[in-house]
Amino acid sequence: MSVSERAECITTDPNNPTEVATHARRRAGTGLANSPSGSGTSHTINGANGHTEAPSSDVGTYQSPIWQRNTPLQETPLNRPSVRMAISDLVERSEPRTEQQEQQPRPTVESVVISSMVDSGQSPGFAVNSVSATERKYLGSTSLQVFSQWLDMTLHVSPTGLTSSFQHGMRFCEEMELPEDLYMPSIPADWEAYTAAYFSCVGRFFSVVSRDSITSFAKRMQRQDLRALPVRQRPLIATVYACLAIGADSLGHSAQGTAYITAAYSLYAYLVAQPYLPSAQALVLICLALRGRNKDGAGSQALGQAIRIIHSLGLHRKLNGYGNPNMEQTELMHLGLKTWWSAYCLDRIMSLETGRPPQIQDEDVDQIRDLQSKGMREVDALQALTTLATIQGSICRHLATIKLPTIAAVLEAQSRLDKALVEWQNELSLELRCDGDISINGPELALPRAFLTIQYHSTMINLHRAALIMDKEIHRTNIARYNLQKSDANRLASSESICANSARAIITAYLQARDMTELSRLQTLTGPLMAIYVLSIVALKNPTSWSTRSDV
Repeated sequence: MSVSERAECITTDPNNPTEVATHARRRAGTGLANSPSGSGTSHTINGANGHTEAPSSDVGTYQSPIWQRNTPLQETPLNRPSVRMAISDLVERSEPRTEQQEQQPRPTVESVVISSMVDSGQSPGFAVNSVSATERKYLGSTSLQVFSQWLDMTLHVSPTGLTSSFQHGMRFCEEMELPEDLYMPSIPADWEAYTAAYFSCVGRFFSVVSRDSITSFAKRMQRQDLRALPVRQRPLIATVYACLAIGADSLGHSAQGTAYITAAYSLYAYLVAQPYLPSAQALVLICLALRGRNKDGAGSQALGQAIRIIHSLGLHRKLNGYGNPNMEQTELMHLGLKTWWSAYCLDRIMSLETGRPPQIQDEDVDQIRDLQSKGMREVDALQALTTLATIQGSICRHLATIKLPTIAAVLEAQSRLDKALVEWQNELSLELRCDGDISINGPELALPRAFLTIQYHSTMINLHRAALIMDKEIHRTNIARYNLQKSDANRLASSESICANSARAIITAYLQARDMTELSRLQTLTGPLMAIYVLSIVALKNPTSWSTRSDV
């Protein structure tokens, strides 16, 4: 298949009532689709005719909640009957389903998925975004996909559906265009402006390198032939290139930014071949540069390699290998600590944004979280983010997997994590709190505060998003079945309002940050786009509300 050919995205419709057996639906208080791990029943795909065989009814089938599912996307065939989303199907029904309903055939879908991939149990509900038989990517249950699917099945906006658009841009997101040979351009005469732009924004939050080391080595790169420098210094060269790329993008010099991130990535093999701290720092910076360009897939590959190197260095553990370190060793240890926690936070953030599992397990980490040292005020925001990242990891582990056995356990976990998020916000210093006007702090803290605000409210939406796509009364009925504390039940019953308020806070923080610096690459568009989805769904569900008018 050529690059120009249109990728196919093959999924099933988890909201078709004819796809779920009677007893299975009774377990699906907040669920939409069968979990492949529950009963062992599988969806067999007939590659010859493109039809799927309906699974047999099984009383042991477990229904995972929607926020717990890696919900597949659906490309709706042109001849498919119109089916509105039956939100009422998400609550337990007392009446049994008829035999005619049980035996109604499932819709026909275009099939490019090998049946073994579906039946193996290794791909629980992932959507397949394929470019060719050998170039496939599996997409997790991101909020953007879940909300798009809700709009698809509620409104049928287009014949092919909104979610089919997720197949586009896979190459841009996942791949890097590299020259045939090693690419090492000379650094520009105004390189200091680029590095200053990096350290004033992205580098203020994720300070994985020191300004002195970057300045010193950049001057050396300006004076000498880069290919004549020792091969073992190429991780440092890649680090400078990545800083220049982020700085150029921050100043609006996109062409220069492309050249320098390409140069940094072309040295990738040298970073892997020399798995030490300079290589890990370069890879984290490459991830930040790519993420700022909305190339999250390529960025996650660089981040994953950085995490493996950091693990091999033992930076995830509290070790005492230096004895009585001198000043240089102390600075190196501090940079290593910040590199580790930067990678940790990025892993959690990108896991929530992409729906892919995190690469770091909290059970393996006992590193100290105190990032403070003399005159290092800029790391305060990163230290606050590390605690939020731990909560984000718990959300990924408890709400984005298929392991929770009951809806009661899901609600308990949701309530506990919601409390943790609120406590995290309340414990922040006044200069970093995720409420109020961020511009009152001045530019040195306003951008980190905006980033924290967007991350906090994006996490809150991810936690409460299930209530957003079902009827309020049905959601409250589900909550009332279980013996939750009154305060917890009231909080969960307000999940839709929590999502709406968080969406408004995200848009406000993003616009205030844009007023201060238009081209900052610290925050991507994922958070604001999710906020737009949330407010759109709230407006559709509450068209006569006064707040809907202001949201629109």
